[in-house]
Order: sequence, then structure tokens, then C-alpha cells
Amino acid sequence: MICSVVRCYLAFVNSDSMHEFSLALNILEITEEAVKANHVTIVNELVLDVGVFSGVEISALESALDSIKQGTILEKSKISINIIPGIAICNHCKQQFAPEDTYSACPNCNNFGMEIKAGSELKVRTIVAE
Repeated sequence: MICSVVRCYLAFVNSDSMHEFSLALNILEITEEAVKANHVTIVNELVLDVGVFSGVEISALESALDSIKQGTILEKSKISINIIPGIAICNHCKQQFAPEDTYSACPNCNNFGMEIKAGSELKVRTIVAE
């Protein structure tokens, strides 16, 4: 697996996807730890939650995951990504809303201060294994 990872790493060195490659390696590590802890050998499906404000480029993450799958526990796995929309609460009027970006004004009071409640996450939601 080391040669495969090095080959994939070299393919990403000159791209804008280094962040996602690193994330893909972390996702693989999390999956391998879960598989070992639960005494299973085959991962059929991996489901990820990726928020719209997470800073993750979905297509780059998909490419990175595809490139590191070969020779790993994820090789024959179906990988699904749920895109989690942004939800915020206005710090001024406490209205919940779906901001377009992290600098959106509250549609109720037009103030800019908000607390992001959803949309910044990146997590392994489900590992289906046997």
C-alpha cells in the first residue's frame, strides 16, 4: 500500500487538491481503525457527511478517495457523500436561516453576525462492513 499511496501523493503534488488528498488519507485511517476495532474484513459502503462551509472541494475529495482506494480496505467499497446544507442562527434576532455563504446577512434583520449550526462538518457517517 505504501507504493500506491506514494504514487497517488505524487499525482496530487502539483494540484490544488493536496488538502483533499490529506483528508482522504485520514478517512482511510478512520475506516481502517473502525474495521479493526469491530473485527470485520470487508467494507461494502462508506458514507461521508460534508458541509457546504467545510472548505472541502467535493470533486477533489472524490478523486483523492478514488486514487487511494486501490489495495486498501476501501478498494471495492461504494463511497457516498452527503452534502450538508448550511444552517445559521442570527446573533441579533435569533432567527434560523440558510445562509448562501459565511458572510450572509440575516434575511430577517439584515445583521451579519451569525452562528453556524450546520454545514461546516466533515465526518464519516456510516461504514457498512462484514
